[in-house]
Amino acid sequence: MFFDTVLKDLDVDITFASIVGVDNSLMPNTGELLKMSSIKIKGNYGDNPENLKEDDRNITILPPLDPYNDEVGDTTMDLDESNIFRNKGAGYKFYASDGTNNILLATFELKDNPEHIEGVSPYNVVYNTDIFDNEYGKVKEAYSLTVDNDKLVFKNGSNNYTEFSIIPIKDGIRPGDDLRLRFGLQNNYLLVTGSAKDKEINRYSGEQTFI
Repeated sequence: MFFDTVLKDLDVDITFASIVGVDNSLMPNTGELLKMSSIKIKGNYGDNPENLKEDDRNITILPPLDPYNDEVGDTTMDLDESNIFRNKGAGYKFYASDGTNNILLATFELKDNPEHIEGVSPYNVVYNTDIFDNEYGKVKEAYSLTVDNDKLVFKNGSNNYTEFSIIPIKDGIRPGDDLRLRFGLQNNYLLVTGSAKDKEINRYSGEQTFI
């Protein structure tokens, strides 16, 4: 019997920290971090997601997707003003957390003239150079960003960071923007990637605050 052994893509599932017992994927408008209690990553070697093989567990962070930026249809909306389809905010900062301390891993900066094509990110990713070795998302020897028991873990020596969080860039917040986080393999990030399916993060656009 033949089994696929080549990793085709990553299967990403995010669990957000709950508020009043409900998973919350809305970024607070109070300047707080949106917390993710876990990011589970499996691999698609065949028809169904399964545990990543040992050689495929080193992960990197890719520029996130703007889910609806190419779906403008026949709208008469001014796309240069509205962000219903296309994000307008300056970008986001992505952190690893141990529950108390937050470490900046990467910043997602909106491009000056992004392409509005399905599967193409409108963001550039700027890695924290204290942690990452180059612009391709490879971490330095003192750190690791890996999948352990299906969960993404950032390791700094003996310290493990199993939670993650995100926040808009302070001087460029645009309520209503949304994004879908994306990851890839450190040694083959152009060919093997995965995004958080059906788990979009949204900037809250109302008046309610989350405490």
